[in-house]
Formats: sequence, structure tokens, C-alpha cells
Amino acid sequence: MLFAKSIAPLALFLAASVSAQSIAQTRCSNGQAAQKADAAKASITTSSACNVGDSTCVGDLFGQCVSGKFVTTACAGGLKCQILPLVNKAGTSVACTTDADKTARIADSLGNCNGGGAAAPAAPAAPAAPAAPATPPPAAPASGSGSGANGAGNKKGTQFITGPCSSDADCASACCGFKSGKCAGPVIAQERDGGCGFGDAQPNDTAARIFRGQQAAAAAGSTAAAPAAPAPAKAPASAPPAAPTTKKGTQFITGPCKSDADCASSCCGFNSGKCAGPVIAQERDGGCGFGDAKPNDTAARVFRGQSPA
Repeated sequence: MLFAKSIAPLALFLAASVSAQSIAQTRCSNGQAAQKADAAKASITTSSACNVGDSTCVGDLFGQCVSGKFVTTACAGGLKCQILPLVNKAGTSVACTTDADKTARIADSLGNCNGGGAAAPAAPAAPAAPAAPATPPPAAPASGSGSGANGAGNKKGTQFITGPCSSDADCASACCGFKSGKCAGPVIAQERDGGCGFGDAQPNDTAARIFRGQQAAAAAGSTAAAPAAPAPAKAPASAPPAAPTTKKGTQFITGPCKSDADCASSCCGFNSGKCAGPVIAQERDGGCGFGDAKPNDTAARVFRGQSPA
């Protein structure tokens, strides 16, 4: 019995040592992976091959893979897209933060490696677990943080892409996915989520229009609705001209269109006759320009910052 009582504390001590060592090795590997990815992100472009749903940094921009290519969104508040090491499990995360925060996180993770070096030792023996840092690393501004400084419902415009939201006002991208209730890139949300405006009666493309440098459409239910066009001076009062069914340049993605001018995205799918995202239309619809003799990529070139052909 005395022997058993002596062994129990020793077993607990050994288990704790092994667990601490495993966490240290995981943090070391995460730091090395984040360091390698950070060095490589400058070589990633919007034309780099990717799988649908992938997220990474394209330079300093947040990139999401759509139809095999990255579509980018700038971080808010002067922040940059960074690849950060996870703390309690293997892997890395993509978030908008500062260069100083990224450097501190990677250094903190690499501090768990033997000697603090960047290269992982091959088949390491079981060294003593390093002491826990006296000061925990700063809280990650990663997506999906829930309630708190970047959480859903605070309407401060600080929640990152893929983080939960209850309205467009929560998101740094000014777009809370209409179906998902997660912050999204304003252009991507039109394709994958029906638009922005989670919690509203209908989706909107306000952030997408601003992103493209267009005038934002009047919000549904706004008390300051756009004034109706006055009838011509000589028109009889009893027969005012009929208002068009859809205003030019206001049709949402997937809505029917007769020309590029009908669409908020400036792209009417060449084959489908439906408004589409300008980049995605090149992949799925032969280009833009429904009703024209041949398709065009004018909106896609403007979206990428190139000169129209």
C-alpha cells in the first residue's frame, strides 16, 4: 500500500511532463509553419492555383479561393493579413493584425523549440518541459471570436471575415452574409451567400458597390428614399410615365438581365442572361456581355485594377 501511494504522485508528474512536452513540440512546429508561410505569402497572387474554400494571405490582403483563383479583400483599420501559429492545437490561422503582433506570436511559438531556433530537431528526445511564459501572448484577433471586442452584435465594424455577425455593422468588411450570419468579402458574399444583410428582410449589395467604386443603392425601408423622377413638363398629369421594373445597374447577382448595364456587378452572363460576379463569369459563363456579339471581360479587368480592354 505504501508503495502504491508513492507511485501515484510520480505517475501524475510523468504524465504532466509528457503532456507539457507534447504541447511545446506542437507550438514549436506551429511557429515554424507560420514562419514559412509568412515568407511565402509575397509570392501568392490572385492567379495562384487553389481549392474552393481555401483562405490565405495574398500579400497583405485576405484571400478566399473562388473557382480556382483567389479573390482578395483588404483588412480594415490599416491592419494586414497575417498567418499566425495556433496555441493549443496543431496548425496556423489567417487573421488581420499588425506586423508586430505577428512577429511576437511566431517568436513566442519558436521559443518552445530547443534553443529557440527555426529548424525542428529530428526525432527529439524528451527534454524537460520549458517553463510557461510569465505573460500570455496577446489575444488573437482571429475570426470567429464570438462575443467580445470583435464579437457579433457590437456594431463596431471590427469582426473579421468568417467571424459570426448579426448585422453588416459588426463586420470590418461591412458585409454580414445574408444566409450564413458570418462576415464575408462583399463581392464573394453576392455569389455564395445571396448578398449581405443578415437579419434584414432581403439581401443587399451595398458593400460590393462601394468596393467597386459605385454609388451605394438606397437601403430598403429607408425613410430617405430616392425621389421619383418627375414627369416631363408637357406630360398630362393623368398619365405619368411608367417607372422601369428594374433600375439600371441595380440588379442583384443571379437576377435576370439584358445587358451588363442592368447589373450591380456590371456583368450580365454571356450565356445565361443573369447577373454574375465579373471574375466568376469568366469561368462559368464564357464572360460578360449578354446580348452582345461576343463576351467581354471588362468588369473583371476593372475588378482586378487593370485597364478595360
